Amino acid sequence: MYRAPIKDIQFVLNELIDTRQLSECQAFADYSAETTEAILTEAARFAETVLEPLCKSGDQSGAKWTPEGVTTPAGFKEAYQQFAENGWASLRAAALSLAGSMCRSCWGRRSRRCGRAPISLSSFVRC
Repeated sequence: MYRAPIKDIQFVLNELIDTRQLSECQAFADYSAETTEAILTEAARFAETVLEPLCKSGDQSGAKWTPEGVTTPAGFKEAYQQFAENGWASLRAAALSLAGSMCRSCWGRRSRRCGRAPISLSSFVRC
């Protein structure tokens, strides 16, 4: 049975990336640990209770191509409907692409002033 690695994700966010510093960056002024926790908890619940049970039928049946289009195994259509109804399809945040470069103050450097000097993480966001 699948269990989402929430503690591991929280460790990466809170200890390695130190997301508390995001609120200092204008682009992420609305960031809160509470919202992040709620999203992670609900995403884990959805993955564990809705998606994980589909693994078996997905492996056994798989998707099929027909002249009418692609058909998915039993439960996939309903899972997607639940995904959309729960608002996951509309969830947007620039913070989801943590493969970028942030200014030093936004990435937890000592400077409280936004110096716009990127640090290495490719092209995240500049304050």
